[in-house]
Amino acid sequence: ANWYVTSVDRFMASLHRQVLDYMSDDPGTNYLEVLKYIFINQTGQTQMPSVDDFEKAIRTYPFYEQHGGNIRSYVLSAADGSSKEAKSTLRLIAEDNLDLTVEHVMPQTLSRDEWKEMLGSDYERIHNEYLHTLANLTLTGYNSDYSNRPYQEKMVLEIKNKKTGETKQVGFKFSPLPMNKWIAAHDAWNEDVLEERREMWVTKLQDAWPLPTTSFQPVTSASVD
Repeated sequence: ANWYVTSVDRFMASLHRQVLDYMSDDPGTNYLEVLKYIFINQTGQTQMPSVDDFEKAIRTYPFYEQHGGNIRSYVLSAADGSSKEAKSTLRLIAEDNLDLTVEHVMPQTLSRDEWKEMLGSDYERIHNEYLHTLANLTLTGYNSDYSNRPYQEKMVLEIKNKKTGETKQVGFKFSPLPMNKWIAAHDAWNEDVLEERREMWVTKLQDAWPLPTTSFQPVTSASVD
């Protein structure tokens, strides 16, 4: 079969050999420290993002448009992975036993005047800037029920089962997910809250996936006069 190897594939395949090469020059060093050094010092297509790159992407990257549902759910859930409830939710998602989809808190179409009033006179810029970024995304099992409803309706939404007549509370205030509890703690959804949530994501994702640091420095040949 015809296939090709990407730069990342080649890099990963050669990692062990590269580590051993460094350790042959400095046998007392730690394998893991050398491994992290190699990751940090890559260039080109295998270059690891800097802290600044990472933070900028969290704040501005149109996450919803660029990834499929599984990746979206994984990232959104993993950021809450420290709690027992979140770990249970993440496990259910991984096992396809929980049908959660990504919800835009501020809807994709601002067809309701309530949203324009909440966002203020600059609503078009705010909508364009934040819509698909992590700051405006969460997980819910009731995406179609939320639709483009006003924020306060999403907060306390109840739906009725057409067959049984049973009423179920599905609004943000009733969600067991920590990310939705955060939303429910805010009475409005405007640029100030979006900025606050954006920085929350920066902190959470840096904690979930910290960029590596290392104490290793390769041995350099002494200069010859």
